[in-house]
Amino acid sequence: MAEPIFGFDEVMRGLLAAARKPVVEIRGDDIVEVIDRAEANLIAHDPGVFQFGDFVVWVGPTEIQTSDYRKAESLRAISLTVLNMVESFTATSQFRKFRRGGNEPAVIDFPERYAKAYIECVGRWRLPVLTSIATAPVLCPNGRIIDKPGYDPETGVYYDPLGCAFEPVPERPTRDDALTALDLLKGLYKTIKSDRHDARSAQGGPRAIGAPHPPLSGPPASAVASSLKLRRRSCRPPRCRTAGPQTSRCARLLETIDRSVIARSAAELCGDRLAGQSRGLDGRRRQLFQL
Repeated sequence: MAEPIFGFDEVMRGLLAAARKPVVEIRGDDIVEVIDRAEANLIAHDPGVFQFGDFVVWVGPTEIQTSDYRKAESLRAISLTVLNMVESFTATSQFRKFRRGGNEPAVIDFPERYAKAYIECVGRWRLPVLTSIATAPVLCPNGRIIDKPGYDPETGVYYDPLGCAFEPVPERPTRDDALTALDLLKGLYKTIKSDRHDARSAQGGPRAIGAPHPPLSGPPASAVASSLKLRRRSCRPPRCRTAGPQTSRCARLLETIDRSVIARSAAELCGDRLAGQSRGLDGRRRQLFQL
């Protein structure tokens, strides 16, 4: 004889749980009253549902990538969908609806259109506000330490150590306790590898804090470019507005003068390497003046 899928104990526990759930009757179009009562039951019997900005969320596990391509388990806020809300409301309340022509109400799930209406009520939720998620004890600005797993109503922080056991922190730590904690932090920083950072610094990448920069052999290119832009704007002669055959000749003359000013500015900043180019442009300018 085949064994039943559910034993007697499981069936009784399910019936008792259903009997303990508060009853919400749905009559007509009383959607506002039904949603308010269902939300109150949800807050009272499911402390894991929160409002986070414009979303209704619960806290769930996730996997993050750490240094050296390693992975670690963490937590994140997961936005609830319409079906998630139907499940959450149905798990915390028993909804009964009277059928037409029937004397006894029927037990139903939370209506889907009610769940859609609830999700759209941004700013009207009475759910606990979630501000952040922590997997290690948190030190508050007032000196209080959040070290008990669960939701902290005062700060809105949800704390879950993920199975890690932290030593309890005394309410009034002494100086010796602080020095011991400082030594522990220094020991953690000693394990950081700096060879890769030094190699990246030698190749022009980000430098380690306090690493000296090699001396520059000349002015940087950014300084030359910015100086040339400023001088070009301040030394630009007025445009030629004459009409007739002299227009093209005047435009070529002004372009030559403009290039000569730029070359002279670069020579003053970068040395004598561009001086030859400047002298060549000056000679071209004299030839144009003699035309």
